[in-house]
Amino acid sequence: MRLQRFLLTVLTAFFISTPSIGQMAPWHQKTLLPDSLVNYFIDEVSGEITMNHVIEMAGYNRNRTAEEYRSTYFEADYILKYAKQYGFDECNIEYFKADSMWDGEVGELWEVSPRHRKLADYDNMTAVLAKGSRSNDVTSELIYIGRGMSSAAYEGLDVAGKIVLGYGYPSRMFYQAVVERGAAGIISYASGNPLDDPDQIPWLSIWSNSKQRSFAFNIGYRRGIELRNRLEQGEKITIRAIVKASYQPNKHNVVTASIKGRERD
Repeated sequence: MRLQRFLLTVLTAFFISTPSIGQMAPWHQKTLLPDSLVNYFIDEVSGEITMNHVIEMAGYNRNRTAEEYRSTYFEADYILKYAKQYGFDECNIEYFKADSMWDGEVGELWEVSPRHRKLADYDNMTAVLAKGSRSNDVTSELIYIGRGMSSAAYEGLDVAGKIVLGYGYPSRMFYQAVVERGAAGIISYASGNPLDDPDQIPWLSIWSNSKQRSFAFNIGYRRGIELRNRLEQGEKITIRAIVKASYQPNKHNVVTASIKGRERD
C-alpha cells in the first residue's frame, strides 16, 4: 500500500511540474534558435505575399502568347523582377532546349441548329480545348456515342464526318471515333466529380498528327448531359467547331538567383 502511494505521489509531481504538450500553442515550436531570432523571421515572412505571387502567376489557366515562346515566359520575367527587388546579388534567366509546345489560339464550339448559342470558348477557359487539337472549321451533325472508348460503342453508328459526343476520356475517344472511323472531332464531358461539381472542366488532351486535322473539346458534365438528353429525345443538333492551334518552338526558362558570401563584421 505504501509503495502504491509513493508511486502515485511521484507521478502526480511529474505531471504538475511538466508542461503539457497539448497546452503548447501549435505555432510555438522549440528550436535551437533563440526566440528573438525566430520572432524576427516571423515578422519578415508573409504568407499573404506568397499567396499573392501564386495568384499573379497561376490564378487561372491563361493563353500563352506566341511572343512568349520566342522570348521569355511571363512567369520567368515575374520571378526575375521580384528576385532583384528582394535583394539577390546575381539574378539571371537560363534557357535550355525543349521539345516544341502545342499552343491553342482559338477554340469556339457553337450549336447552330436548332438553337444558336455558344457552348465553349477557349478565351473564357483554356481547358475546353484539348491539348493536341489541330486547326479546323467544321459544321456537322452531333452524334452520341456513350463512353465511346471501345469498338462496341460504335456498332450500328456511322460517325464519319460527324462530331461525336461522349463521356469517355478524349484520347481514347479520339482514337476510336476519329482515327479508326473518320469522325470530324469529339466533345467529351468526362468528369472525375460529376455530382460534386457538374460544371468542372478537366484538363485533358489528345494525340493527333498533321494528317488528322481534327480536334477535341472538353465540356462540363451538366452541359454534356443536357446535349445527350436532347439527342436521345430525337433532336437533330448541328455543331460548329472553330479551332486554331499550332506547335511553337519551346525552351525551358530557369530563373537563378544567388547571394554572395560576405566577411563577418
